[in-house]
Amino acid sequence: MEQRLGDLKVSAALEAIASRTPSPGGGAAVALAAAVAAALGEMVANYAAARKSSAEHRGLIEAHGRALGEARNSLLELVDDDARAYQALSDAMAQQKRGEADAHAVGLAAQLAAATPMATIEACEQVIAALEGLGPHAGWLVSDLVASAALIGSAARGAVGHVQANAPLMNKAALDGQAIVARARAAANDVAGRADALVAAMQ
Repeated sequence: MEQRLGDLKVSAALEAIASRTPSPGGGAAVALAAAVAAALGEMVANYAAARKSSAEHRGLIEAHGRALGEARNSLLELVDDDARAYQALSDAMAQQKRGEADAHAVGLAAQLAAATPMATIEACEQVIAALEGLGPHAGWLVSDLVASAALIGSAARGAVGHVQANAPLMNKAALDGQAIVARARAAANDVAGRADALVAAMQ
């Protein structure tokens, strides 16, 4: 069985992304970056919850940490989901060239390929909400919280392009690709705006 990208060592995962293959590509890289952001925020939560001075807020801090852990796990799954979805789209396009698939089949594959970066944006929403809650409790780990917020804002922005890339193929199949792109852009702009605001507030 092919090894999951999320299970590789960092150097091997980066080599896989850098290789001259269509997948894993940008969508997987964006999900991986978001997973790193979630892990960094989770570290902040773990340290904050362990402080004696945080006793009054420990339950809330731990809840944010759990949310970040859940997001991290989801994003790691999305790293590989994106690679599989893009490969399926590439296969459908190749079948269309051979006359074995029509535009509708390619459009459906494109819709599935767009769903993965859309799910990445949704996970980014979960991450930024937890980071905002951790802000008052970051303490000396404020630089790590800022780094996490900056990463998650960039990941959300980056994911939009991978939703948009599939819109023309969806439109050809009479699927409303532009509406999907509009939802993705609105959600990503919200995440990025909140991330920018958190970074500004913590610096």
